[in-house]
Amino acid sequence: MFHDTALQTFGLFNIGDDAKLTYALSLGKGAGISSIKGKKNEYYAYIAYENFFHKGDIMDTQSLKTFAWYQQGKRNFPTALQNENWFDRVRMGAGITYNKDNLRAGMEFVKAQGSILHGVVDMNTNPLVNTWNLQYAANNSQKADGGSFDIGYKVIPRLTLLTRYDYLNMLTNSNTFKKKFQNTTFGVSYEIKGVNRIDINYVKRDIKTSNAQFQPILNSIDDIFSVRFTFMFNSKMM
Repeated sequence: MFHDTALQTFGLFNIGDDAKLTYALSLGKGAGISSIKGKKNEYYAYIAYENFFHKGDIMDTQSLKTFAWYQQGKRNFPTALQNENWFDRVRMGAGITYNKDNLRAGMEFVKAQGSILHGVVDMNTNPLVNTWNLQYAANNSQKADGGSFDIGYKVIPRLTLLTRYDYLNMLTNSNTFKKKFQNTTFGVSYEIKGVNRIDINYVKRDIKTSNAQFQPILNSIDDIFSVRFTFMFNSKMM
């Protein structure tokens, strides 16, 4: 479900001939994939209901799916006086996807509370040396929310046009460090054969902050143009 070392249980229930209910519960150590043993447990939950249209194939399941997930744990932010200084970290989300014939679409909304990464600072006063330090809003009252909307339409059998909008509101309760990230993406995907394809995307990026001092820095962040080639092969071809 997430990048962590954990124990997980999951299951699937058939609901008639056209739908399935799936779930997953996990207990992790909250240390990602690191081998370092965490001191606080991380809890994960996921549930989804999917109605199938009995079209497409295993690589392109056509269905209407709703889902929700939840994650709760703690993170340690030690200080000069305290080696252990724990704060809550809560993440949750819900969304829906649709895929039928030539149309696919989806949307998801997420919320976060506590232990929110809000920037990177160079702690070294020497301009020739970089000592980057991640800055977290650790307090449990810190919040963030976001969402994404995407839609794709297959105009001809192998060519799909895509568009996507996503946003992230960080530190919504702060008048000093509040930020809003917005991305609008336009893309084209061409299927060469099977899952082999080429994707071309242009991302228009916009970032606003409540702190006028930081706005010129954020204005300098460029848009993104990318070309990606996906090719599946097996060992017999090597």
